[in-house]
Amino acid sequence: MIDNYDIVSILMKWINIFKETFYVSSIHLTTKLLGFLEKLLIAYIFGASEVSDAYFFSFAVFIIIFDFFNESTSPALLPEYVKSVTPEEKKRLFNSAFSFLITIGFSLSLLIFFFSPWIIRNFSSFPQETAGITIAYLRIISLGIGFIIASISTYLLINSNQKFLPASMGDLMFKIIGSIFILYTFIDKDAGLTPLAIGIALGSLLKLSTHILYLKKRGLTPLLSFNSSIKKVLKLSAPMIIGIFFAKFRILFDNYIVSGMAIGSVTALQYGYRVMEFGIVVILEPFSTVIFPEFVRLIKNPELFIEKISSGLKLLLTVFLPVSLMAFIFRVEIITILFGRGAFEHSDILVTSAAFSYYALSMSFICIDLLLSRSLFALEDTTFPALFEITSISFHIIFALSFKSSGIHIISLAFLLNRIIKSSLLYIRFRFKAGSHLQIGIFTLKIISFLMFNTVLVKILKNYVHFFQNGGAFTFLALTSIFVLFYFAELYIFGIFKEILNMFRNEKVQI
Repeated sequence: MIDNYDIVSILMKWINIFKETFYVSSIHLTTKLLGFLEKLLIAYIFGASEVSDAYFFSFAVFIIIFDFFNESTSPALLPEYVKSVTPEEKKRLFNSAFSFLITIGFSLSLLIFFFSPWIIRNFSSFPQETAGITIAYLRIISLGIGFIIASISTYLLINSNQKFLPASMGDLMFKIIGSIFILYTFIDKDAGLTPLAIGIALGSLLKLSTHILYLKKRGLTPLLSFNSSIKKVLKLSAPMIIGIFFAKFRILFDNYIVSGMAIGSVTALQYGYRVMEFGIVVILEPFSTVIFPEFVRLIKNPELFIEKISSGLKLLLTVFLPVSLMAFIFRVEIITILFGRGAFEHSDILVTSAAFSYYALSMSFICIDLLLSRSLFALEDTTFPALFEITSISFHIIFALSFKSSGIHIISLAFLLNRIIKSSLLYIRFRFKAGSHLQIGIFTLKIISFLMFNTVLVKILKNYVHFFQNGGAFTFLALTSIFVLFYFAELYIFGIFKEILNMFRNEKVQI
């Protein structure tokens, strides 16, 4: 029997992680809500059209470049920041990283600005009119690439000191500018999404400026200083570059495939992916951001290291397995509620729902991927995650090319399958590297059995509701409430809540 004192003591063990995760999640939630506001306005004013296709394709290029440098640099640079013995050592590393990234960033910015026509001509299947709009948007957005890449070094430095809120404020500033500029479309619809493209370039500058102002107040001003401090980071990052290149190429490949489908397909694919990404960004990324430095500190104590990973993975699966399943079941209702108004027609809803379908089921596997990747990065194993990325993305490309004529849902199905492959390989590798089992099998099977029962129940009720009416928001709210209530009851009755509490109570480390 767990009394009130035990419960309080259990929660106190993770209080720092939960508190920081809440702060970061709040910023990420606000950022994603602003992002959804942008997409709702785009859907309302332009629907799924050549204008929205052009914008989402050009923005995808911007995000691909940022994510490539962020994901190849962060796993190596953050641990080096954390391991820095003296403030002077950390400052030298920061200046070297900042100089390297800002130089690369502005070089790429210029290249993309001048070679935008070549990029669009070779990496899309757009008709001429859509291609012309895309080139114009890409040139504007490319002006922010140097700033956004340089902000990686400042963001990680602030995070290494466990000041997660100031680091996340840069992301919020980036999104606020874009949300302000898109309002101009209500004044002049003929301007298309040019104001939003300008907002992205300016938002990138503001994100970096926000970080620099924070650092200056603490006596640290970034300087252009190339030194040997960055060499170890580059050495650790090198094995990941090919894997991350494949991951980012996958996004470009997906957009290339759907750009040859009906007008609006790129928009539908982006909306489907971004709805899935909402939960990942709001919950999973803040959690992994906060807990990653903790992993680095615990690698000298293998038993506690394994316990921490196992606890985190069980928590995330308890949350994301039901969320994934509910999102798949109610995919049409979710897309209708979010975008079904204005110029976004019923046919757009159906195409976007098809794109969203398998993205929804991917969330749980993304959890496993991100947490186990972070764990292996903490163990300075960057080679195998990269190899697994190459393997899974290669399968994705072959599968999508083989079945592309079946429709847009094949892209999200290929994504789901590649995440299953990668997370399975990561799990096997972690067991080998850490020399221990995570012991999550029985726990996961219990959760899955609850969800299978709830799915059958909700599907029966959903068909019954649709017999009397068209469903929509009422169906979604009523049936998801039933699903969640049953799920919480099952967690309590079958002892999952108690198991999670005991799991934290038995930890041998105070956070």
